[in-house]
Amino acid sequence: MEPSAREFIEALIQIPELSVTGYQIQTQAVLIFVEVQVRVGQCAPCGAITREINQDIDRKVRHLPVAGKPCDLMFQEPQFFCRPCRHTWVGPLDFLSPNQLYTKAYEP
Repeated sequence: MEPSAREFIEALIQIPELSVTGYQIQTQAVLIFVEVQVRVGQCAPCGAITREINQDIDRKVRHLPVAGKPCDLMFQEPQFFCRPCRHTWVGPLDFLSPNQLYTKAYEP
């Protein structure tokens, strides 16, 4: 993807935590493929800071419409692993409320 197209889409979705990697304009919807830039987490039980990723979980969330079409963001959400207490968790991501299938910008 051309840098200018990527920058335009990033400005359009307005989520600094995400980097646009691609997009598809379909008949009924727009899919935007993004990469989560947050790769560090803090363990709630013990407070340790970690960069260790247990796995990346495929996610699809609804975002604001683009060109009058529904828009979905496709990404892999990191699941962190805390070596000291062996706890795993995802998030939090600033643009999503916990356990939601849509961005905060799309919330009713």
